[in-house]
Amino acid sequence: MLKKKVMQITEEQDQTLHRLHQVTRIPMNVLLREALDDLFIKYRHLLEEQPKRKERKR
Repeated sequence: MLKKKVMQITEEQDQTLHRLHQVTRIPMNVLLREALDDLFIKYRHLLEEQPKRKERKR
């Protein structure tokens, strides 16, 4: 299931995304999802770490 998200990008990012879309004919939303997947791969090591639990004072 796809969910809508709102995000802000710079004018340069918008122009580059639009140019890439024109050259590849790949929809911009698909390009953005692919970019997110690449970002998740880059930071996979952080996502796989177990969150540290705060110890409670007694």
